[in-house]
Amino acid sequence: MDATPKKRCTWCGLEQPITQFQADRRYRGGRRYQCSACHALARARPVDASPTKRCTRCGLEKPVTHFQPNRRYRGGRHHQCQACRAAQNKARRHRHREQVRAWDRDYARACYYKPEGRRKILARHAANWAVLLGLIHRRHECEHCGMSDREVGLQKHHPDYRKPIDVVWLCPACHGKEHHRLRARRAAKP
Repeated sequence: MDATPKKRCTWCGLEQPITQFQADRRYRGGRRYQCSACHALARARPVDASPTKRCTRCGLEKPVTHFQPNRRYRGGRHHQCQACRAAQNKARRHRHREQVRAWDRDYARACYYKPEGRRKILARHAANWAVLLGLIHRRHECEHCGMSDREVGLQKHHPDYRKPIDVVWLCPACHGKEHHRLRARRAAKP
């Protein structure tokens, strides 16, 4: 009897040895849901290069420039046009206006009215402009774990908000761990 653990691919449905599934800590069980062959097929899927796309909300055929870029969707664009997304977001904010007001109030208190919060916002804006102007070069790997920006979007981390152009490129997991570590260190200070 074979003692190798097996797993079923969610795409092809075949039960295969666990070694056929790429290790990825973002998934439950530490392995991807698709086998390596199916994952390769999914990555090789041709990008839709047509100049138009149909909005799933309004059903109209519009130029692809009317759809936000988003790597998670087929063709590299969101499935709803910008006008439909704006209307949907406006309706959601109106439906939940009390929650939205409370969130906006809390966010403003945390960010705009405290000097540290204001410094964070200004540092983020400065770093974004620095990337656009070419003063900061975008890294393609997490500086802690080496994960590629093709797998997850890298984020800019400011070790010191007083130095807005001094950033470290981290994957979301490492970025969260870094902020958790900094919070723990701050809480330990007397």
